[in-house]
Amino acid sequence: MNILISMLNVNMARRPPAPRAERREQTRTRLLVAATRVFARHGYHGATLDQIAAEAGFTKGALYYNFASKEELFLALLDQHVAARIALLRELGGRTAPASERLSEGAERTTASLKADREWSLLYLEFAAFAARSTRFRRRLEQRLRAVHEAMVETVESLVPNPERLALPADRLALGISALVDGVAFGRLLQPRSIPDELLGQMVGVLWRGVETPVAPQSRERAAR
Repeated sequence: MNILISMLNVNMARRPPAPRAERREQTRTRLLVAATRVFARHGYHGATLDQIAAEAGFTKGALYYNFASKEELFLALLDQHVAARIALLRELGGRTAPASERLSEGAERTTASLKADREWSLLYLEFAAFAARSTRFRRRLEQRLRAVHEAMVETVESLVPNPERLALPADRLALGISALVDGVAFGRLLQPRSIPDELLGQMVGVLWRGVETPVAPQSRERAAR
């Protein structure tokens, strides 16, 4: 979460008096920075809007003017992480380097992010458990996960000129790679010393070598069902 704080703080440098829309954006940025710190200290459920408003130096009314609830604050932070993930996927997908090289780089950068921002992984898992029990927020979380998934599918498709070489449809492979990332993230929270930094890259490599092989059309159709 330190990475996110640094990114947000860039927008908080002093400027001349700004129009109302710009001032409101600055206020939102300060509230998001404060929410990041308070969530990191207390967790999603332990954090309160009073704490976040005080951390930002605003009244609770100013917070409500920008965010309707604690859930809205979290989703705004999630949107920033989602945007960063999609940007990485599109960057990798737009290159012409061999698939193995792009997959390795993606795994390395993802692992570095997980190491640098352990608090975000904890917060995300906490909110995911909350959303799983709430239909309304589960749908809102699913919308964001769907955007990442679609970007992952596009990246997978870009790795192989001929999709018939894939043993599974790109949609299924994207799900599998995302599941690997989530599994490693969860494992690092519980057993950080038992999960080596290179594990994600190794597992993605094993997965890719297993699927980048010609298969009969009938087998591929069965896998897609």
